[in-house]
Amino acid sequence: MAPTYGADRFQREIKLKTRSKGCHLVTNEIMAQIEEGVKNTKVGILHLFLQHTSAALSLNENASQYTKLKQPENSRNYRN
Repeated sequence: MAPTYGADRFQREIKLKTRSKGCHLVTNEIMAQIEEGVKNTKVGILHLFLQHTSAALSLNENASQYTKLKQPENSRNYRN
């Protein structure tokens, strides 16, 4: 018999520290604020809604140090 999964839902407004312009890893800061609500979750979906008009969110696997580097247009040295 296949396992069944409940339809639990957890919602929280979180606030991140103000940072200078640039790319910043915020995984630990987000997890610290939602950890209690998702500690028993094995599978799920995380929705993040940014209310600030000048903020952007990029989700990456963080496997390469080059992920955070912005490449110039038409660069022949592009690494992916």
